[in-house]
Amino acid sequence: FAASGGQQGVNSAYTVNNVTPSIAAASISLFSSTGTSPLILTNLATQTQNFSVQFTVTDQNSCMTQAAGAEITNSIINVYRSSVASTSCNTAAQYNANRCYPAAVGTPVWNYSCIAGACAGTSSATQVWTCTFPLYFLSDATDPGSQFPADNWLAVASSSDSSFASSTSVESAVGTELLQFLGYDISTTSIAYGGLQPGQSADLLSSTSVAILGEGNIGLNESLYGDDMCPTYPVCTGNPTSTIFVANQKYSSTTALYGAATNTPLSTIATTFALQVPKTIATSTLQQRITYWGILVPGAITLSGSYIGRNYILGLTSLSSTW
Repeated sequence: FAASGGQQGVNSAYTVNNVTPSIAAASISLFSSTGTSPLILTNLATQTQNFSVQFTVTDQNSCMTQAAGAEITNSIINVYRSSVASTSCNTAAQYNANRCYPAAVGTPVWNYSCIAGACAGTSSATQVWTCTFPLYFLSDATDPGSQFPADNWLAVASSSDSSFASSTSVESAVGTELLQFLGYDISTTSIAYGGLQPGQSADLLSSTSVAILGEGNIGLNESLYGDDMCPTYPVCTGNPTSTIFVANQKYSSTTALYGAATNTPLSTIATTFALQVPKTIATSTLQQRITYWGILVPGAITLSGSYIGRNYILGLTSLSSTW
């Protein structure tokens, strides 16, 4: 505009005020470690790295100072399951590896980092920032069939400039699903029944038990089946004088005498055992439940030696109502 008043031809000083940066909610996106959504956990009983929050910061003083330094100097994020709400996930005390990861907890606990993208120069008012972060294996799933199918995961982002002016904390406009992660381990790789004579049985006791441990973000059942036992396993002839058939093994969720009516015979066909291991909710303590095993050596056995077979224990996702 043309000058008005009596100032034409007179040098006059003016000051450009510092403007607080801003972030648009629609620019905030959460990505998996593959650079896509949904969020997918991959590492058992530990953290999955390199999830990302990306957002655009706008500063009307530009993204570069007059001295070619960085105008936008810092960004922080909080990441949480949506029904937790942003106001319940912004302090260190609110950190919970199941559902809330606030920047305030600090990088020794939650090792996130934020990096600025390229700045086009003093004529550019925008700059893209990317924050990478890990999630623990027990982070709550939000996909269909999970405990929280109506939820998703959201991020809050804020940025500050070289004059220490900080934007408001802005929540992502669109959430991202976190998928169920079937993760488990077993406590031992062998079931040693010990020395038995033909016609003798081994009861279902702690000494022949196998625990299944939750190393994902779901509750667990088991799928169980097995092979016959013989001294020449895996090649068994099926001869009753030298084979302990798979149905001679039984299992239960409690200790029991071998002949108890509640014990289930093992089969060569996979059978679901509703053990209902709860979802692990603490990184320091894996949830687990025990399957107790017993065996009867048939009276027809005449061939002595070590009888070897294989039991297959596969983890299954249980109904979320039992997690």
